[in-house]
Amino acid sequence: MKILFNTLLFLVFLYTGIIYSQHNQLQLNKTSETHNIDGIINEKEWSDAKKIQLERTQEWKIDVLVSYDDLYIYVAFANLEGTDQTRLNAEILVQTKIDENGWDENTFWFHSSYGNCYSQGEYYNWEHCSNNPSGWNANTYPFKNGNDNIEFKISFAALQMEAPLSGAKLRVAFKMSGADEIHTYWPKNASIESPSSWGLLYFE
Repeated sequence: MKILFNTLLFLVFLYTGIIYSQHNQLQLNKTSETHNIDGIINEKEWSDAKKIQLERTQEWKIDVLVSYDDLYIYVAFANLEGTDQTRLNAEILVQTKIDENGWDENTFWFHSSYGNCYSQGEYYNWEHCSNNPSGWNANTYPFKNGNDNIEFKISFAALQMEAPLSGAKLRVAFKMSGADEIHTYWPKNASIESPSSWGLLYFE
């Protein structure tokens, strides 16, 4: 009986670990579509994207779409404005060396709200903000024509890396926050301070 109980307990832990791992990994599809970074989620542009959903509240869900080509990673955050007109900032965190645990020269922060902000080796550096950043781009506030989305394209050059080969991996987190200072992440238990808590992107 004790052996059976221990076996069942091991299987529960194993199953939980597999589910946790799956929820923190994303296998990307390579796209051949041209992306206009205008805040409009065009179905054709994003037809190859993988989609994950973040839950801001029980009633407020945000979709995140991700794809790539030989030059860029593309990410879209959809439904960033709540029914009370609350708007969320969108951020992407990337670490190109997945065996490293802390913030260093291989770790990048990208932010979009009223402007586009970027930093390497640190986060929340508001001195590097521009509406026309080099090597990457995102649409900014105010939202227009009923679209409450933010689209990013980030070049591999901006990440100081070559275009990824099949099977390559990046450590990534997607983050949203508002004036209430509540932070919502993918993966759910990620934190900006700890790259080891972020998810993995696998390239096709």
